[in-house]
Amino acid sequence: MAGTSLIERFVSRAGAVQCEVLVTGSLIEACDKLVDCIGEAAPVVISGFDGETTSLIERRLSDEGIKCHVGSVRDLLPGFSVAVTPGHAGISETGTVVIESTSEDVRLASMLADRHFILMPSSTLYSELPEVESLLEEMLQRPGAYVAFITGPSRTADIERVLTIGVHGPREVTVILYGE
Repeated sequence: MAGTSLIERFVSRAGAVQCEVLVTGSLIEACDKLVDCIGEAAPVVISGFDGETTSLIERRLSDEGIKCHVGSVRDLLPGFSVAVTPGHAGISETGTVVIESTSEDVRLASMLADRHFILMPSSTLYSELPEVESLLEEMLQRPGAYVAFITGPSRTADIERVLTIGVHGPREVTVILYGE
């Protein structure tokens, strides 16, 4: 697990931009937190995880009566409000999550849901952006690579500087950190 100060800093910086961060000890505990947070929203899009992790999340949510969707996100458009995707790195300095979203399904899930939940191992936290350089280089070597940096909910403002949350992306972003 990442150092406590690294986690505390990430939680603090993410909180400053209205991103909730929950810290758990394991992936199973992260799934339990996910159930608590989601409530009765349906369907929940699960995208971007390996098969075993997808099955674990889907099984845990389904056990609580939460309908899940693991196929093409386009099949649900425009009818979903909650998405769960993996985070690949966190930058504690800014409370930012890096998501490898070359898959169209991950991009759609992370941008079109009103509520976006990101499950991320705490071991993938870094202090600042330059420390993520080699990971980014690796991600961007793949053809058609797409990487997103997410720092809290979507924000936009008009010419009068009236801030609006959730116009061009999620209204709520929750990161659930877990130990490996």
